Amino acid sequence: MSRSQDHLHGGVVYEHVFDYYDGMRRDDLDQPWKVENLRRVQAAEPDRTALYTWNAEVNRHMIAVNEALGFRPVGRLGEFVKQL
Repeated sequence: MSRSQDHLHGGVVYEHVFDYYDGMRRDDLDQPWKVENLRRVQAAEPDRTALYTWNAEVNRHMIAVNEALGFRPVGRLGEFVKQL
């Protein structure tokens, strides 16, 4: 997590990394992990009013997890790569 103070809209937390080690990926653990993460942020940072997260559009599973937890889309990001 990184923290940023948004003086216009209250405290904001950005969830940057939802990473796995090899062999660790289990879809049944994604939602419990996100719930625990939200609880920890709320306990550690009670003045924060929003948590931003993001997913690749092709990751329908995590998008569904985020939507089930009440996250809603607020923007889109394009990412480009050129092989060298």
